Amino acid sequence: MKRSERGKAYFYRPTRPAQASFRQMVRRLADVFCNGSSFDLIAQLIKTEKLSPDDVRSLQEIARGKDSP
Repeated sequence: MKRSERGKAYFYRPTRPAQASFRQMVRRLADVFCNGSSFDLIAQLIKTEKLSPDDVRSLQEIARGKDSP
């Protein structure tokens, strides 16, 4: 984050892309709560969140796409 002052107000702007920050936060969540296991983090989210049938299908399609070269 970068901060700039304009009068009495402060304005903040990101210093890196949101996707990079998101990736770092997910890694940190896996490290802290799941002993570094991305699988365990994803499994826990699937178990605890209420997913619609469409959500489940979308996740299955993502998973199948990971198997492709």
